[in-house]
Order: sequence, then structure tokens, then C-alpha cells
Amino acid sequence: MDIIIISSLTYHRQRTILSTALLVVLSQSVRSIFLRLRSKYWTKRVRVLWKWIWGRFNNGCWSRSPRFYLPHAADATNKGATNPQQQSKPKRNLLDIVLENYDLDKWPTFHEDDGDGNVTGEPTVNTVWVDVMFISSINVEAMDLTIDMYLNQKWNDKRLKFSKSVSRRRLHLKTVDQMRRIWSPDTYIVNAKQANFHHITTENRVVYISGNGDVFYSARITAKIACEMKFHSFPMDNQECMLHLASYAYTVDILQMIWLPEGPVSYKQDMDLNQFHLTNVSTSVTCVDMYPDGIVKLV
Repeated sequence: MDIIIISSLTYHRQRTILSTALLVVLSQSVRSIFLRLRSKYWTKRVRVLWKWIWGRFNNGCWSRSPRFYLPHAADATNKGATNPQQQSKPKRNLLDIVLENYDLDKWPTFHEDDGDGNVTGEPTVNTVWVDVMFISSINVEAMDLTIDMYLNQKWNDKRLKFSKSVSRRRLHLKTVDQMRRIWSPDTYIVNAKQANFHHITTENRVVYISGNGDVFYSARITAKIACEMKFHSFPMDNQECMLHLASYAYTVDILQMIWLPEGPVSYKQDMDLNQFHLTNVSTSVTCVDMYPDGIVKLV
């Protein structure tokens, strides 16, 4: 093994020496060729011009020498775009295009003037339906139940219409800041002791806007609902718990809430409720509460 290593090192050293000697010979040959060409083609005019430039440089008068323009990198990038009006404008997103001249303070069916100077408008119809995921607990002592559900709403806002030339897809709003830029019903749960939205791992709310102005809103909510229970026939009693939805501030002349005609409430048929059984689900729009500033309809 020692002999092989020494032989290898000696070989590489000889190769390095040979390469260095060859490089020196080549560089001398190139230099001699260059000198021959220079003496042959170096004319008198070129020599005179070179002496003039060299003299200017040595005398500190280089500023009087011929000037050469080297284009800047920015000039090469902006070539052909000298006029600012010709430069392309930044592309706006679809939401900004749709919300141009949009008034958030007016409901979708608001009319500015009826001809006599009076502000008029029809109530906006908000269709509601609920998808119950599960009922986690029923507390007979506190008389409440906890429900996890999707609250779905749909209405039409003609101000949000856009043509297929603008976009062939529906507008998708995922953040709360985007949702707050459009008008939406102020739906709340009247008989909720407490309720909250879900935020993990993202905001569990979404809004879709179609080209015809239809707005679909869906949110996942967990709410503890108050339920007045009666135990006169215990343990063979039947309890009826209500889920009251209403508009918090809009009266019936501004917002009208209705249930979805088909399947307003969906739930799992085999839902495990411990000691209870879910036997029937019904909906109604018969309760109307009187507020100091008007009438609010409950669903």
C-alpha cells in the first residue's frame, strides 16, 4: 500500500510541473503573436489618437475627452415605457370591482326616493336553514342544551351583480374583514345563554357571492340554548326545546326572515342523546316581538 501511494504522489507532481511549463510556453507564444500583429496593423492615426487621449488623462483634462453613454439598468428595464400613462395599471381584485360605489349602510332592497322625497324600500328576504351536527349535552337541572350547528343564510343583493366578462366564478369571502365590507343580516339566537364561533384552525365562516347577486353565508356555531322543561309526567315526559332566531336591529319593514321551504333543519337520525331521544323537528314563523322602535319577527 505504501508503494502505491508514493507512486501516485510522484505522478501528480510531474503532471503539475509539465502543465506549468506548457502554460509558460503558450503565454510567451501568444505575447509574441500579439506584438507582431500590433506592429503590422498599428497605424499612424491610431498612435496619434492614443497620444492625445493619454495626454488629456495625464493633464487632468479628462472631462474634455469624448464622452460615451452607458445605459443604466433601469433605462433598459423601462425601455419603451417613457410615458407613465402607457404603463399598465395594477390589477384590482374581484371584490374591489364588485364593491365599487357600494353603500354598506343601505339594505339590498333600499330605494332612495319614491318621487315625493320619501325614503322607501321593500324588506329584504333572508332564507335560513340549520344543519345540526350534534347535541353535546342536555342539562335538566340548568334547563339548557348545547348544540353544535351550521347556521346558513341566503339573500339577494342586486348591487353585488357582476357579468361573466368580469369573472366566471363566484366571489369567495373567507376573512371577517372581507365579510364586513358587504351588508348582511344581523341574525342572533334569542334564547342562547352563550354562543361562540369557531376559529381553529381557520375562521369557520364563509360567504359566496354569485354573479346574479345571490349571497350565501354559512357559519359554525356552538350555543347553549335555554329550554324550559316540564317534568309532570317524569320519567315518561316529553320536552320541547325551541331555537329562536331573529334580527337584532332590523324591523320587518327592512328584513324578513323565512325558513328554507325544503329541509330547513337537518340532523343525524341516530344521534346519541344519552337518556333522551330526538323524535321530531318542526319550524314556525309565528312569533313576533314588539321592540320600542318597531316589530321584529322570530323564526
